[in-house]
Amino acid sequence: MRYVLDASVALKWVLNEPQSDKARRLRDDFQRRVHELLAPTTFIVEIGHALTRAERKGIIKPPMIACMWGLPSASGANWSRPISAFLYCSR
Repeated sequence: MRYVLDASVALKWVLNEPQSDKARRLRDDFQRRVHELLAPTTFIVEIGHALTRAERKGIIKPPMIACMWGLPSASGANWSRPISAFLYCSR
């Protein structure tokens, strides 16, 4: 099945929030190619903003932010595929 991934769902992959378990099942299904996830053009900006907020609140540590905003060649993230890049940085 094909879904448009909202940034709030993707954030649940790395933040423990209500319904994170459902979001992680969706992520796992995506990685097993059960579902196709599409990212809107605003995905990277929305994720970056939310992660920056979470870092400022002490919910996550700076390395994830550095990966998300680092140079693609330095971080290994592929920004032409934002969902894959987020998965790479959230390991």
